Amino acid sequence: MTPFVPDSLLEAWYHEGVTIGGIGSDSLVRLLDIASNYRNVIRSYSSLTSYRLADFGSGVGIPGLLISYLDPLYKVTLVDAMRKRADLASKYVGVLNLAERCDVLNERVEDLNPRKSRFDIVVARCFSRTSIFAELAAPLLEVGGFMVLTSPHDDYESRWPSTGLKRLGFAPVDLITENGDNFALIRKVGPSTIPPRGYAKIVKAPVW
Repeated sequence: MTPFVPDSLLEAWYHEGVTIGGIGSDSLVRLLDIASNYRNVIRSYSSLTSYRLADFGSGVGIPGLLISYLDPLYKVTLVDAMRKRADLASKYVGVLNLAERCDVLNERVEDLNPRKSRFDIVVARCFSRTSIFAELAAPLLEVGGFMVLTSPHDDYESRWPSTGLKRLGFAPVDLITENGDNFALIRKVGPSTIPPRGYAKIVKAPVW
């Protein structure tokens, strides 16, 4: 695979992200490769010609801002509760001329209103335990949409148990490897059988 050659503006985003602790040890080229792998997985599993995509716990924009940078087909919403990181993402949405297809919400995922925030795809790279993520994502996803996360493939039935996913309206997990990166893709196939719950109850008594 030919590596992406980032421009100087994206390199500035990367260096500022490292400075504030929003980016770890991965190089910018590696982060672009990961974002490209998300994009390839999504395109392989969806026939849509445009996508409403949310990146939960996006931080400074990984992978959502980079997906927007790479592909104009996505209408991306970055969601993160840490103001410093969300502010940096907002700054570079403007600097990189992505404002028409990318916006930033400095909010907690559990505070999003399902009547106003609806998505075809939800992605995340680093988030809380899988059951909490799935229950938070379920009411925000359209039926037929799906969530995609980087996820180890070992012991996947305990990470993504079919019985628990079914209760939340999801199909069994699809395990995908794209250019060496492992993903879990879970499609929303129907409504959740669990009544809406506040975040404290979700954490106290997770579905699995």
